[in-house]
Formats: sequence, structure tokens, C-alpha cells
Amino acid sequence: TCASDAGCVFTPDDDACPTEDPCYTNTCQPINGGCVTAWAQADGCLFPCEVTHVEVGASQGFIGSSSGHAAFAGKLAYVVQQDNDNELSVADWSNASEPVELALLEEGADVPTKGISLPSVNIPRRVIAHGTDQLYVSSSQGVTRVDVSTPTEPVVEGSVTDSNVLYGMAIHPTEPLLYAAVVSSTGGVGVVDISSPEAMSLTLSEWTTVEVQTYDVALGHNMLYLVGADLSLFTYDIAIPETPALLATLGPIPNPTNLAETRVIVQGSIAVLISSRDGYRIVDVSDPLKPTELSYSTSPSKIHGAIFFEGYVLLSAKSGLHVIDIADPAAPVTVMATDSFADIYVVGMVGHRVLVSTSANLVEVIDLTLPCTDEEPCSLDTCHVLEACAFPMDVSCDDLDPCTNDSCVIGEGCHYEAIDNCVLAGIDAP
Repeated sequence: TCASDAGCVFTPDDDACPTEDPCYTNTCQPINGGCVTAWAQADGCLFPCEVTHVEVGASQGFIGSSSGHAAFAGKLAYVVQQDNDNELSVADWSNASEPVELALLEEGADVPTKGISLPSVNIPRRVIAHGTDQLYVSSSQGVTRVDVSTPTEPVVEGSVTDSNVLYGMAIHPTEPLLYAAVVSSTGGVGVVDISSPEAMSLTLSEWTTVEVQTYDVALGHNMLYLVGADLSLFTYDIAIPETPALLATLGPIPNPTNLAETRVIVQGSIAVLISSRDGYRIVDVSDPLKPTELSYSTSPSKIHGAIFFEGYVLLSAKSGLHVIDIADPAAPVTVMATDSFADIYVVGMVGHRVLVSTSANLVEVIDLTLPCTDEEPCSLDTCHVLEACAFPMDVSCDDLDPCTNDSCVIGEGCHYEAIDNCVLAGIDAP
């Protein structure tokens, strides 16, 4: 345009850069800038963070309505069942489209059966794998160790009994110790010496007990995390592995449901607490002396298992498999949910392949496709619904050994370097 008092005036013509998408703005920048597109962040505009999934295959073994806690090790899934005489079943998913239940040989039997009875187990609660050839099963009688070096012929090697019921377990990565959540009139942490399967022993000191029933434990950053039935959280220092020391407590959620089973998982500075009746809670544990709630959701309500996957949390629930984007842990977003007619008890990951155990099948295999991925082992692939893809560096490499420096090498993954002259508590020797 030409103004009589100013001469020629040049104004960017945004109409030259039309857009039909209300979630973006197009502007025309002067001096050869051309059309520039920007995210409008208008109300209702969210970046599509949806995760797609394909159900690959499922085994045919039925496991009942009060079973299904499983451990995944390599191409095998180990499932403990309460409905079938407290037995252990094994499914091979090396052919993901047709997982099969292995025929096991019970001790003294002439013909194979579909599962092996666990004589020292009464009402199995949880099972975890230690390496590729050992399982630990918790129950109302204690903890039992099973040798599965020959998967079709599991052998019970030893057990430790206790008057309390034991649930979730975690094994120290450098010491022959197993931590178990204790359920009685109250709760706490049981410490099991597993250095010898024939002479396993359990201790429960007054320093580890709490005034609520507890159902699961997790390890991270030389800390132990214990979750209560009311989704409370207790942090313990395990610098001295044999004697966990209670540091802090995060109080319960409002109006918790009675008799809810809970679990806890930890990645970096984030802990996720789940409940079989009360939804899930995300907690900041960067300061172990002051765990802080970031968010709480009552949906899905009945959750049985959880696992971290990149910048997401996968929840296995009565209503199906739910994928939660926690790029902003204070405002988690559900980006995928599958329908299910069966309870999904537990979830595991191998690459982008999801393994679940349900009340209808010993194991089901699901492939996930993420909207954001950079194939870098030291980054978390995350999707921000207001900012699109992001790849923050993952600082969760942690071997729980205070005498190593933990780091992640770009393109390679986690590295652990020994600290010279370091004693167990992480203090330089004199």
C-alpha cells in the first residue's frame, strides 16, 4: 500500500498462506521468509499420540478366574494358578502367532500333564523370574524356589515358610536377597536370604513394618519402594541390603476401597502405583525423603499389572490393555485401550511386543506401534499431546550398586563402571 505521509508500506499478507486446519496457524514472514506454520494450541487441538496395536496370537490354555500371575523369561511365560491345585503352567511363545502350553511331567507321573503341582505352595500370589532358570513363587505359606532350567520338568528346590502371606517380590541385583511384601493385619518388607535354596530364611524386623497391608515392592536408585492397600507409598534405604531402613511415607488416597491388591513400578524419578479397585497413582520419588503425588486417576478402576514402555505406562486391567502417555506425569493421557472380555492379570514387554496373561489364555501376544520413536536406547520416546514428539534422555540406568557409576552411552545403552576403593554403603574406604 502507499500512504500519503509515509510512502510505501509493506504488510505481510497472511491470506497468502491459507490453512484449513484450525490446530495450526500459517503466517507469511517478510524478507523471503515465506509461509511459516505454527502449532496453534487452540482448545480441543491435541497432537495425535494414539498407539496402534495388532493382536498377534494367543495360547489355548484356560487358566480360570483367580489365577494368571505370570513371569516372562525369554520365549517362555510361567503362569501360577490357584484354580488348578496350585500349579505352574508354562507357555512357549517363540511362534508368536501360535503360543502353546508345554506339556509338563509331574513328579512320579507316567504321562505328561498340562501343569506341575507346587507342593510347598498354598494359594500362589505372585511369581518372578531370576535369570532364565529360576522362579520364585510367593504364597500364603512363604516363598518357593523352582528350577526351570528344563522348562518341561520344573523342580521345586527349596522354600521358606512364614505365618504371614507374601505377595510382590523383587531380587537385589548384586546380593543374594529377595524382598517380599508382607500381608497380615498390617504389612511390611520381608527379607529372604536366597544364597542357598535348601536353607532359605526370612526376616521381618520392626524397622520394616507399617500400619497397613502391603502388596508389592520395587527397587530403584538403591531404594526399596513398598505400596500399601490404600495406595500409600513407603520408601526404604537399602544401602545396607540386609536391613532396609524406612525413610518416608506418602499417605493414602482419599476413601480407598477395602481389600484392594496393589502393585508398584519405578522408572527414574517416577513411581506408578496401581490398584485392583482404585485406579492408579503417579508419584515423584526424585527425593526419597519426600515422595510427592503428581496425579491420580480412578480410570481404569480394576488394574492388575503395569510396566513402563519408553515414555508410556501399560496397564493390564479387567477392561483390557491401556496405554498411558506420561510425557507430562501430572496430566497422564490414555492413548490406547483394548476391549477385553477377560481379566488381564499381568503384562510384560519384549521389544515392541506385549505379552499378557488373561483369565481366558495363558499368554496373548500383542504388537504395539508408537507415534514417536528414534531407536536410541538412551532416550525415552514420548509424545506430548500439545507439543508432538519428544525424546528426553533416559537417566534410569540403575544397577542398585552404590559402588558403580551408572550412565547411558549414546547408541549403546547402559554402562556401569566400578568405583575404586568403595565399600558397600558407597563410602570411600579409609
